Formats: sequence, structure tokens, C-alpha cells
Amino acid sequence: MEVSEKVCIPSVSKTLKHELVHLIVSIGVAIFIHVTYGDILVSIFTFALAMFLDADHLFDYCLHLYKNEGGISGLFKFSAKEFLSGAYFQKWQKFITPLHAWEIAIGSLLLYFFWLPYPIFMSIALALSSHYLVDYATNDVNKKAYFIMYRAKNGFVKKAISR
Repeated sequence: MEVSEKVCIPSVSKTLKHELVHLIVSIGVAIFIHVTYGDILVSIFTFALAMFLDADHLFDYCLHLYKNEGGISGLFKFSAKEFLSGAYFQKWQKFITPLHAWEIAIGSLLLYFFWLPYPIFMSIALALSSHYLVDYATNDVNKKAYFIMYRAKNGFVKKAISR
């Protein structure tokens, strides 16, 4: 390891603190959507999307288990602690997470302003954006990290998204 590389020790505690920040911000965005549009279902959707977006990390974790732990049988080695801590990222060294993509938020915003001005599109844009901004503030990633096209161009290699 190079001297300039930062060592990140994964832990469930660190993940839970990160998720607490997501919880607070998700509630705020959901309240904003509710006040703006007066639609409780859209505000609940906004909260759920912003808060639980990290569920797409399961995609990466399952791919890691499949590729590195013995194919289909590797999926049975699922460890809640390894998943919640993010420790598998050190072995996997990939960052696919398909929902962590500014392209989705931007597309939703464009739909809202230029084609279908439905609250759900603003909800998606704000939920995703708020989640990504928390991630930028709490993770050591570069500005292009949450563009899926950038990650794809770099083979989804985790190293390509580091600052």
C-alpha cells in the first residue's frame, strides 16, 4: 500500500452513524415534498427512496459473493456483519451500486420540468440528490463517483472513485 493511501477500517458502527445522517436528511426532504405538494404518499415514497437507496449495495455484495466465494453456493455465505460494515468492498474492489447514479436524478428532473410535471419526478430527483450529497459529505469519493457512466467507463473499479 502506498503511504498516501488512506486506510478505511469498515465497521457496522460507522455504517449506522452514516445511516443516521441519511435518516435525518430523508425526513427533511420528505417533509419538504409534503409541504410543497400536499401528497402524503409521495412524501412517504420520497422518504423511503432517500433512506433505503443503499439497498442497491446488496447488488454489489451478492456479485462479490458469487464471483469470489464460489458461485451460487457463495451466496449462502451471506454475512449481515460483512454487508453492513462494507468490509466486502475491500475484497470486491468494485462499486456498481446501480441506483447511485446522478443520471437518474437528472433524468427525473428533466422529466419534471420539460415533459411530465408530476410530483413523483421531483420526489425522485430530490430523494436521490439528498442521498448522494450525504454520501459525498461522509465518504471519500471524487465528484464523478456517482455518475454510473463514469464508473462504467472505469470498469466499476472502486479505486477510480476515490479522491
